[in-house]
Amino acid sequence: MKRGLLFCIICFVALASLPLYAEETDSADINEADMFSDDMISDDTSTEAESDKNTTEEEDPFAGDMVKEFDDTDFDSGLENLLLKSDKMELGGRYQFHLTPSWTWQSTELSPDYIMNNITEADIAAFTTTLQAAIFFDSRPDENFRVFGKTEINAPLETNPERTLEDIISIRELFADFNWKDTLFFRAGKQTIKWGVGYFFSPADVLNLTPIDPEDPELEREGPLSLKLQIPISLHNLYFYLLADNVSYPEDIGIASKFEFVIGTLETGIGGFYRKDNPPNGVILLSYPVISSLDLFGEAVVSYGSNEVFLEEVGGTPTFVSKDTELFFSGTIGFSFSFNQIDTEWEAVSLMVQYLYNGQGISETTLLDYAPDLSFIPNSDIIFQGLLARSMHYAAGLLMWNTIFDSDFSASLLWIGNLADGSGQITPSITWDIMDYASTMLSFPITYSGQLAELISINQSFGIKLDFSFGSGSF
Repeated sequence: MKRGLLFCIICFVALASLPLYAEETDSADINEADMFSDDMISDDTSTEAESDKNTTEEEDPFAGDMVKEFDDTDFDSGLENLLLKSDKMELGGRYQFHLTPSWTWQSTELSPDYIMNNITEADIAAFTTTLQAAIFFDSRPDENFRVFGKTEINAPLETNPERTLEDIISIRELFADFNWKDTLFFRAGKQTIKWGVGYFFSPADVLNLTPIDPEDPELEREGPLSLKLQIPISLHNLYFYLLADNVSYPEDIGIASKFEFVIGTLETGIGGFYRKDNPPNGVILLSYPVISSLDLFGEAVVSYGSNEVFLEEVGGTPTFVSKDTELFFSGTIGFSFSFNQIDTEWEAVSLMVQYLYNGQGISETTLLDYAPDLSFIPNSDIIFQGLLARSMHYAAGLLMWNTIFDSDFSASLLWIGNLADGSGQITPSITWDIMDYASTMLSFPITYSGQLAELISINQSFGIKLDFSFGSGSF
């Protein structure tokens, strides 16, 4: 009750005060996809997400790239209906087939000499095959109703005791859009929710079922079963959500709200989320285009209590404790920059950098004190690995150069670092577009360890990875 009351007070005060800052304008309404567009954090490698008509962003439910030829009779029927209605159901999707051999050398004292001395005998040699397809349908029988669905198919296309049918075929999205008098806009069903603005990390995204993978930020995430209500207010938008994933009783339904508003060029969102037996969360989202080639973005979340357990020293003994009545803050800040502002010849070069503060992580000192002896932890292997991913400070960066000097080659440099223990991963790669629908990528993933990681004997590694893509593309 205390958590629910606190959540309601926070949301009421925030939503009541925000309109005082919202500037009035005669411009057309904008939607969430406009305010927090992925253009701020996208790169030229995201064509896959664009071309398969990914609807994971909270776009205008009734917007569509419909191309038609008009005549006099068309205009008699109303231009608006032509743009929003289609007698045909649109089908499309994405297909991927990859063959990927890889070799890895790992050692606690990894060095070039170690790699050269063992160049013909890698510690790990592997070969993986990826066969995947995503298929969607998009039907708009009239201007006030739309149904969208997407399913994903993954090989191997057979079941076994460890692989179920759901691992082969899964429903990624299935929802309907409808509205009331072009004033209240609804989306009902399974949907990925665009809640945060982060690229590698998004601590404010407390609604989706899966988090961002920093090693593959463009990977589509799974959203919940939910009902969304969108209310446009001039340039601004107000959202309400009912989240019903894995709900058996009315009291288990989650509720969330968010208000997005524009002040000049600053785009801001503020909201909250509460669900029974979960800590209430308040979030704030910011994006600010400084110049045409430089965008700043950030987000933060405050939670009252936590579902996590924390490693602390109690009476001289390391113990896991719960913290249900403390405030926790997590946040991230980052920027994206395109070098075309310096020289138009470098328009294909871009940089993305982001820092994450994980307020529910544990400090390096605590880990250093207890890491050598984890015998007190039940199921120590599983919990121990969890502790390694529970630091408080992370950072990531991506430098990309697409179509180098207008060639068929592209290059990238990805870095993900744990700033608390000094470990991380750096991956340089180069891609060659051999021909249409065929390419290969050569990458060298390198993991390195800091003082803490060396203390607990984590291997450092150097790898060579070849990824061959055949017939991959959108349809």
